Amino acid sequence: MGLGAALAGSHLPADDAAPVDAMSATPRAGRKARDELSMLPIVFEQARALTSLSDRPLVVLTSAENARDSDGWTEAQEEMAGLSSNAVRRDAATSHAGIVEDANGAAASVEAIASVIRAVRTGAVVATP
Repeated sequence: MGLGAALAGSHLPADDAAPVDAMSATPRAGRKARDELSMLPIVFEQARALTSLSDRPLVVLTSAENARDSDGWTEAQEEMAGLSSNAVRRDAATSHAGIVEDANGAAASVEAIASVIRAVRTGAVVATP
């Protein structure tokens, strides 16, 4: 989730969010966020160099909130899915952090991961739910 999630606070219910927010407010968390941000130029350079995943199974899970609020987000997600000839893009009715923290978003994440695992194990095409 990175620095954005740390600054925004947890989307979890209050009782569950409190320890996450407390942990995110430590100097150690700040150092980790700084270190993560310092790697962005390298990560973006590597991403630009990636032109194909061939037929490797891929599910791109798109946050509906990002798709709605960020111009070009859906197109970028479609482009990412286009890296593999065995890919699907799915929408999750949640925020970026909610893909992990919200019940429905987490369920969509688990299903996306399970779809890729099934495709790898069986050699089949990634299924759409």
